[in-house]
Amino acid sequence: MFGLSFLNPWLLGGAALVGVPILIHLLNQRRFKTMDWAAMEFLLEADRRNRRRVRLEHLILLLLRCLAVLLLVLLVARPFLKPSVVAAVLPSSVERVVILDDSPSMGAVSGNQTALGLAVERLKGFLRTLARERSSDTFTLILTSRPDRPLYRGEVLGTDRVEQILRGLEALRPADVPARYAAAFAAADDLLHGPGPAHANRLIYILSDLRRWDWLGSAGAAERSPAANPVIAGLQRLTHDAGRVTVVDVGQPVSGNLTLEDLAPVEGTLAAGVDTHWQATVRNYGDTTVDDAQVTFKPAHGPDLRRSIGTLAPGQRATVPFTYVFSDPGWYAVEADLGPDSLAADNARYFAADVVKGTSVLLVDGDPGSDPTRNETFYLEHALNPPGNLRSGNTVEVVTEGQFEGMPLDSYQLIVICNLYRLSEERCRALRAWTQAGGGLVFFLGDQIDAQAYNDQLFQGGRGLLPVQLLDIRGDEQKQRWVNPAVAPGNDPLTTVFRGAQNPFTRSVKVFRYWATAPALAAAATQPAAPGAAGGAATTQPRSARVLANWTDTDNSPAIVERAFGRGRVVVFTTAADADWSNWPGDPSYAATMLTLSRTVARRTTDQGALRVTEPIHYDLDAARYRVEARMVGPDGEPAAVTATGAQTASGRQGRLALRYDGTERAGFYRLELTAYTGAKDTVLFAANGDPREGDLTRAEVGALQKELGDAKVTFTDAARGLAASRQATLGSELWRPVLVTAVIVLCLEQMLAWAFGRRR
Repeated sequence: MFGLSFLNPWLLGGAALVGVPILIHLLNQRRFKTMDWAAMEFLLEADRRNRRRVRLEHLILLLLRCLAVLLLVLLVARPFLKPSVVAAVLPSSVERVVILDDSPSMGAVSGNQTALGLAVERLKGFLRTLARERSSDTFTLILTSRPDRPLYRGEVLGTDRVEQILRGLEALRPADVPARYAAAFAAADDLLHGPGPAHANRLIYILSDLRRWDWLGSAGAAERSPAANPVIAGLQRLTHDAGRVTVVDVGQPVSGNLTLEDLAPVEGTLAAGVDTHWQATVRNYGDTTVDDAQVTFKPAHGPDLRRSIGTLAPGQRATVPFTYVFSDPGWYAVEADLGPDSLAADNARYFAADVVKGTSVLLVDGDPGSDPTRNETFYLEHALNPPGNLRSGNTVEVVTEGQFEGMPLDSYQLIVICNLYRLSEERCRALRAWTQAGGGLVFFLGDQIDAQAYNDQLFQGGRGLLPVQLLDIRGDEQKQRWVNPAVAPGNDPLTTVFRGAQNPFTRSVKVFRYWATAPALAAAATQPAAPGAAGGAATTQPRSARVLANWTDTDNSPAIVERAFGRGRVVVFTTAADADWSNWPGDPSYAATMLTLSRTVARRTTDQGALRVTEPIHYDLDAARYRVEARMVGPDGEPAAVTATGAQTASGRQGRLALRYDGTERAGFYRLELTAYTGAKDTVLFAANGDPREGDLTRAEVGALQKELGDAKVTFTDAARGLAASRQATLGSELWRPVLVTAVIVLCLEQMLAWAFGRRR
């Protein structure tokens, strides 16, 4: 009646208690036996004169007591006016903003329903009720995967429009993008400050699975200050302008989940015709031990390979190895997959494999001769790329000092400089930039070296490319005495062949001559380079040079020294690459070490096509070969046109041409199709993967969230009650506050009147 309803209607039965004051009143009116007494005549006459007033007083107190009982019953029954009545009486609209988590973790299955499916189901029922009772309200839906682009914005909840919205909600699927709560809260806050009726009520609903990583980050994040958590800080700001903020927990308990965290090759270059080694990393995010799970390795043009993970305890990681041979160069779409479990989004990883003829190696021969077998690079070339049908995975080019001076370096992954007299300042600058960009640079020393030039141009007091200062040549020219290699503590792959207490190679390798050196220290490496130094601008090295092996002389002179330089790596062998200073080139350990050198020091090309979801694709275009118009085909198979534009250089001038594509919102493979001026078509492959932390389905504790939120007015509720109970959440629609105030007033008034009436009598 009149749009009045109750949250607890079953408590209205307490209204029968209204009869208690009436019963007491009637009992007090019982008649007793009348006896005449002369002295009472005067009192009876006075009573007859005041009887009407006394009856009126009794009636007033009776009504107040009945009303007090009735108000207390209404208070516990919580009456409210239906939203349709409130809208008719108070025509101000309500602006309802829903923030829906559509991250991959919302695809976790519990029973036969996902968390996103449950959220959509509750949201649909909520909107149907609003369309029936408050059709003038507006509705905005913000997805955490794309908070800057609301799915619906300011939609009036008329019947026809609601049906279209419901169909759109049914089509929602979990995105591959992690939840961006901080950005979603900021977007909702901007909407509240945007244009719109100032009197409109602002109600915020957040539908989330309350995953700990999304809300609190790492396990200990709840102990930090709220200001350090952008999600909590954003939610606190949001409560300042919204009438009410309700967090609806749609998460469901999930018993177990395996996550395929990574798929990557071990080698820095994938070469055709040789074994390539891969590692798939699996983590058990569940709460039970897994014994029978398997990983399937799926190369693009070959049979699937399947291997068991073994026993995996809760929280434990395992690395599953695979070996595969690619027959021909080209791009391969490589995938690894787990079996089905509670969350499908974290069961696959993708890798764009750029398979080439081999690692491109440039050997610079500083001491060439008429006899090829006496060349400085003869043994090195044969170790890296043996003649015949045996494939090593390397493509080797040998140049002399004069040829090396002006040649471009970008096409090489590994450059080995052997006994080169000296380098020009211009070549030093080019090598420095090439190494900083990720190239692998190796020096073999010898008797042609100009130590002063190396120290001034390359070592530069510990700040340059060379990780050691050259002192002097030591050893026995007559080859009557020698030293052996001794591996330093550590596990660098370059010294694997010499490792072990009784390793035969440490005794069979005899080095007769070598350079005494002083490795760069961390203090020297962090000093700024002098202005105008040949190496170019100063860079700060993260650490000092590291000695991987020593010679067995009295000083333990360094034999192999390395240091990271930018994104690249520099290695120095303090002896020669040929057989003039040692018998090492004829020892089997020489070829093994050089092949390891090409795999571990050379610039990695296997990471070029690896992306995270939403990370833009950048591709440097060879404008002399390809047209500027290209096409990108994503995982859904839909093509998109992309056009190369000029990139700005540091000086502000137009530089190289580059392609950029920003639509990597889905995990999977992206094919960039290029068109050459000759009409030929070439394809470059990229792979986008989601965040493996989505597999951690650990839920946040509401108490921890409330502690971080402090005094912020945020209500946490579950999916069963959240939206259904909040449909009447229009401000001022509940009546329990005025009922409580009225009950207090009635009780106080009854007490005051009872005291006043009794005193007068």
